[in-house]
Amino acid sequence: AAGIGVITLEQLYESTLLRVPVRHLSEGWLLVEMFGGQGLRDSSPLVKRALDVAASLSIGVLTLPLGILAACAVWLTDRGPVLYRQTRLGRDGQPFTLTKFRTMRMDAEADGPRWSEPDDTRLTPVGRWLRRTHIDELPNLWQVIRGQMSLV
Repeated sequence: AAGIGVITLEQLYESTLLRVPVRHLSEGWLLVEMFGGQGLRDSSPLVKRALDVAASLSIGVLTLPLGILAACAVWLTDRGPVLYRQTRLGRDGQPFTLTKFRTMRMDAEADGPRWSEPDDTRLTPVGRWLRRTHIDELPNLWQVIRGQMSLV
């Protein structure tokens, strides 16, 4: 705001040493470099959308067998619905349905919703593994393809 430029440690290394030590690279470094320090947030919405769809489709195709195995494991261990759906608010307050593989027992919210805890007894054994590996999030790729969510 006061016209003072701020650079990252990676940018300082690169400008002075003409290289960047791998141990100092952050996850977003390449994107920042590609978009001149502005990242995808400030780039064309059309480019961001195209990357979201391409990445989601690619990840979805590659992980489809894993998703099928996860769905079967959820159903076989608890015989209930495979997917968990919850309405959330997205950009500009627009509601959308978040979809995940179900990781908790069917009666997990019988006493009302509450935050999950590290050793939550409501988690199924398969659900605990799905959460730890983030495989429970795979169905969200569909929301990204539909434009209700975006990859970060």
